[in-house]
Amino acid sequence: MADTTSLAAVQRWMQSVILHPTGEDPGHTITASSRLSARERLLVHQHGYRLRLRLLECMPTLHPGSVHLLGQEIFDGFA
Repeated sequence: MADTTSLAAVQRWMQSVILHPTGEDPGHTITASSRLSARERLLVHQHGYRLRLRLLECMPTLHPGSVHLLGQEIFDGFA
């Protein structure tokens, strides 16, 4: 069970279960809504993270002119 005594502890827990899903029941930290269970709500964040990574991989290919104008480092920070 995650230490939920501080915001930092909750953020560390959330990052760990998003990056390395364990099947842990998130119900002690994330509550269910009227439409989604706690697990389903966590899955929204897990899927969103993977989609964001894929989008970041595609951005330079979709916007090569911006990469050229800004430089890779600035473009990556923007993306």
